[in-house]
Formats: sequence, structure tokens, C-alpha cells
Amino acid sequence: MLKSGTLKGYDELRVMFAYVVYMIRMDIDLQEKSHSVFSYLNENGGNYTRMYLSRAIEYSMSTFQEKINALEMEIAELEAAKSFGQADEKKRMKQRYEDLISNLTPLLTVEEGGY
Repeated sequence: MLKSGTLKGYDELRVMFAYVVYMIRMDIDLQEKSHSVFSYLNENGGNYTRMYLSRAIEYSMSTFQEKINALEMEIAELEAAKSFGQADEKKRMKQRYEDLISNLTPLLTVEEGGY
């Protein structure tokens, strides 16, 4: 819906906020797609949407960082319990979140330069 171009003004802004709230509660596969949505909004979003886009990205990134912190604790517990297979799985998940934050960071910088 955000990429359709049919929403304008406050409607687009409301849908962006709803998307962010929905997306951060989903699994990593959907969260990784947020980069393309945020990129689209950064280039094609209305003035109101672009004005608040950096806050939406920052909020998403802070949520991803919280998930990384929780995963680090889980990894430490699993390694202490010698469950190395599960710890490796959590490490891969942590790496995906770190990559996602790295991918979103340039969008934040580009957007802040405009406002």
C-alpha cells in the first residue's frame, strides 16, 4: 500500500507508522524487507512522511538493537549450557539484525541531510 503511490499527506504518514509498528513485531524475514520500504519512502514519500521517516527508522533500529541485546544474553546462556548448535543459530539471527541495522543506517543519514 505504501509503494502504490495512492496515499498522500497524513494518510501516507499514518500508514507508515502502522507499518513500522506491525513490522517490528514480525519475524526477521519481514523486517529485512523494511529497507526497501524505507528507501521508497525516502525517495517518493510526501513531505510529512519524509519529515518523520528518520524517527521511524530510528525507532525500528532501536527495536532491532534490543533484539540483538536479548540474543546476546541467550547466546551466553546457551554457551554456558554447552548448547553450541542452538547458540550458533542465535548468532546467525543476531548477525541478520546487525546487517539490517547497517543497511538502514545510510537511509537515516541521507534523510537527516534533507531536513
